[in-house]
Amino acid sequence: MSAKQNEMTSASNSLRNYLDEIAKIPALTRAEELTLIPAAQAGDQNAYDKVILANLRFVVSIAREYENKGMPLGDLICEGNLGLFSAMEAFDCSRGIKFITYAKWWIRQSVIYALIYKNHLVRIPQSQLRKVNKTRKAVAALEKKLNRRATEAEIRDLDDFDDGSEMALKRYLVHRKSLDAPLDHDSPDRFIDTLPNKEPTPDNAVDAESLKLDLKLAMGVLKKREIKILRLLFGLETGRPSTLGEVAKQYDISKERVRQIKNEALEKLRESPETKSALMNYLD
Repeated sequence: MSAKQNEMTSASNSLRNYLDEIAKIPALTRAEELTLIPAAQAGDQNAYDKVILANLRFVVSIAREYENKGMPLGDLICEGNLGLFSAMEAFDCSRGIKFITYAKWWIRQSVIYALIYKNHLVRIPQSQLRKVNKTRKAVAALEKKLNRRATEAEIRDLDDFDDGSEMALKRYLVHRKSLDAPLDHDSPDRFIDTLPNKEPTPDNAVDAESLKLDLKLAMGVLKKREIKILRLLFGLETGRPSTLGEVAKQYDISKERVRQIKNEALEKLRESPETKSALMNYLD
């Protein structure tokens, strides 16, 4: 095996291990978010880590939408994580929405930025990336306050803007414009339109990815057939939820029996301390 093949195999194994590890991290309830996020934003590192770790699975879901666009999945996930960090700083719990509903925009934006870099539409030296991210965070806070997109002049008026921020600002503005820029003079299509959002509804797709990971926790609680039926009914096998009739036909049982198996499986998950906290968002 060549050195390159060894490197690819190692990267693949590392990604697989990463996915396995984040699958073990329980999702947060809304009540936990309301407690942890304000604490994290106030400087509580332990609370910060809990929120970030619990949401890494959603980054994977969004990053997978942009596979085969010029970057390895592992790199897309890393870039998406940067967006998650930015969302954490800008999120306002008083909005009454789930954190991931807000964060998915930041995650997707970071992934798209990375694809722009990779495709050489924008060239950014590594030495500038940190400064660009700092500028982006400052702009996010400003736009949150203004409740609209900030102008270049308003960004320059920020307290922490200095001579060293000039290049970072220029690069940030290029990133922002690149997303809305037409592909050519004769086409109304934008670069962002070439990176389709394949999810039917963002929250459903992200929740489905989370449930797929969380069901791994149920392996010791449910029987194989119960897990398979839940995966079919939740659309985790084909991307489309199967009907009771379709599952009944596949297993040569009645629709009522499928319903019973589903309810029994969910009840097991409700009662199991190993899975209750991770899966309670899906057991309503």
